Amino acid sequence: MSHEENWNYFKQDLEYTDVLNNRLVDKVEMVSAHGLVEVMNNCTNSSLSLLDLGSGPGHYFPVIDNNYNGKVHSYHGVDIVEQNVANGNNFFASNDRVKFSEGDVMRPSDIYDGESCIVSANTLPHVPSIAPLMKFISNTKSIECFFFRLLLGSECVQIKKHLKSDSFDNLFEENYQHNNIYSLDYFRSFLDDSWSLDVYPDRIDQKMLENHSIPKEKENSFYSNRVSRFVNGSIFKGEVHMPWKYIVGIRNK
Repeated sequence: MSHEENWNYFKQDLEYTDVLNNRLVDKVEMVSAHGLVEVMNNCTNSSLSLLDLGSGPGHYFPVIDNNYNGKVHSYHGVDIVEQNVANGNNFFASNDRVKFSEGDVMRPSDIYDGESCIVSANTLPHVPSIAPLMKFISNTKSIECFFFRLLLGSECVQIKKHLKSDSFDNLFEENYQHNNIYSLDYFRSFLDDSWSLDVYPDRIDQKMLENHSIPKEKENSFYSNRVSRFVNGSIFKGEVHMPWKYIVGIRNK
């Protein structure tokens, strides 16, 4: 694997794949999923075909499907981890409106299947760049809207978080996670005047985050700096401030 591809630590993280599948099976409703569908309801009630980028096994879909004021005509979950795709297809096997496929956000033309709306929660900060996706959205007239939960600030910042505290070989070339922050102006730079952009605050469960902890056996491991926590009202992951927001793009007809 080249250094340019080493951002994809997800395939190493089999335990997190199990965590996501358990959330789906146990019907855990994520606060951020409710936040996402709340923003969707504020902006549209159209019948939508959804492309969910970084979908995991589809644990956000039941929340969206049960709470969206319009109709979810279809749901296409795309994830870079093969097991997430398999888990999603297995769980939703009886639902002909739902499908999953393996794919890379950095190559959007390979994963797009004509959907009218793109959603993504918590994934886009962790890929090297959103430029390929935004260029694709701008150039694809059948995409009517997008709803993203990501890190949005006053400037663009590329962050590489080193993951393995017990090894510093090839620092920031291997064993790292992106936590990139983008600005609203950066989004505007990809879109013409037919698009409107809005930003909504994150939905935060402070009590839940305050209860986050690191198991003793993982305090100095791959997971030690990846648990979100509150610091004076702001969310941090390790030393990094995480300004989560929802950004919405609507193509005006």
